[in-house]
Amino acid sequence: MSMLAFEDVGIEPGTAAASSRQRPPMPCLSQPMGPMGLVIPGGITGVASCRFPFELLDATSADLIELPAAWVSVGESGVAVIDRSETEVQRLVERIKRRSGLTWGQVAEAMGLDQPRAVHLWRSGGGISAANEKQLNELDALVDSIDLGSAADVRAELLQSGAAGSILDRLHSGESPLELAAVAPWRTIAREALARNLEAASEDDGILDEDFLFLLELDDEAVANFTSEAEAILDDAQSRRRDWEALIDAQFGALTPPPAPTELVEDEPGDDDPEEMQPFFRTAELGIELGVGAIAAGRGYRERR
Repeated sequence: MSMLAFEDVGIEPGTAAASSRQRPPMPCLSQPMGPMGLVIPGGITGVASCRFPFELLDATSADLIELPAAWVSVGESGVAVIDRSETEVQRLVERIKRRSGLTWGQVAEAMGLDQPRAVHLWRSGGGISAANEKQLNELDALVDSIDLGSAADVRAELLQSGAAGSILDRLHSGESPLELAAVAPWRTIAREALARNLEAASEDDGILDEDFLFLLELDDEAVANFTSEAEAILDDAQSRRRDWEALIDAQFGALTPPPAPTELVEDEPGDDDPEEMQPFFRTAELGIELGVGAIAAGRGYRERR
């Protein structure tokens, strides 16, 4: 925490600027001061970060510093205490938003809310019920189970329509994020691909998907082991999409490496090098004395005539 006296910014404790506009001064005020005061005059350089109402800013100052938002508590002594600490819930909400690619309104829908007001309150460090915090953690686990590093890809998974609606729709209707993780679109696609390629591998003329070409090199025992491990991942609601991709990558990594390309044998002199190739005939053999071009050749021919 950092300390900031009102005298440092020219504010007298108890005035309208230092207290709430709608109520008299309170012995102790603990609330965010101003909605989005992100800059403060350069004269207050001793404070690490602060959130002030805009009317407290010196708009004519040439030395302004942009600072992150913070919570300010005002005590009886007129000293403002700036708390920069971030709660776990704040980090959780921001992580869900960043990794899911959803809008704030859609994050609220995923929490079963109709308006994002509560989500913004949690972002600012406001209170949250135990039930909502549990829901946030489960939603974070759902996003993590889908995430392969692309927010756009996660968003597409959450919004993809299914027989019972998209995952986002089902979250909004109250279904559990952990239960929905077991029916995410990537699992359905993976199960169908696994069944299709195992059948194709057992047929002489079967056509395999590119991701399952490793099945061509596996014996029956290895195929059975792979099938068992693949089904265990796809049936486990707590497994992640990364686990499935890692399994496929491991199968390709275990393949017999292809033989190294044969080194090219150096060509014999004169094989293909134009500078070393011998002509089929010489100019003299055509009766042309000057071999310096068509014009010279023509002149020499006419002179002999």
